[in-house]
This record gives sequence, C-alpha cells and structure tokens, in this order.
Amino acid sequence: MKLNIMKKVILLISGCILTFTACKKDTPLPTNLTINFSQTVDGVDLTNLDHLTMIYTNAAGEDYSIQTLKY
Repeated sequence: MKLNIMKKVILLISGCILTFTACKKDTPLPTNLTINFSQTVDGVDLTNLDHLTMIYTNAAGEDYSIQTLKY
C-alpha cells in the first residue's frame, strides 16, 4: 500500500518538474509593419490634386473642400 502511494507521489512530482522545465520561453521576434493609406473620393486620388486650394468638384458640379481626414 505504502509503495503504491510512493509511486504515485514520485510520478506526480516528476510530472510537475517536467511540466515546468520542459518548455523554453519564446523570444519575441522583431516585426516590421508598413501601413499604406490612400485617400480617394469617387475614385479620384486626393493626394494627386491641387493642395493649395483644396477645392474639389463632385459629379453634380458642386465644390467642396476637405479639411480633416480621420482614421
């Protein structure tokens, strides 16, 4: 009976030791991330238009300007 309990205790302790020592910690990998945005209105790229006036005309012939772009 005592021998059976001792085997279970030894097995439990061995399992705990293996669990906490078998895995190595991962080292973080450096990551480069590039995000490109394009600003378009009705398919027209806003970065290619005249930024001095910042006045644009829609399909209905109405003028508008863009002051702020929020993401």
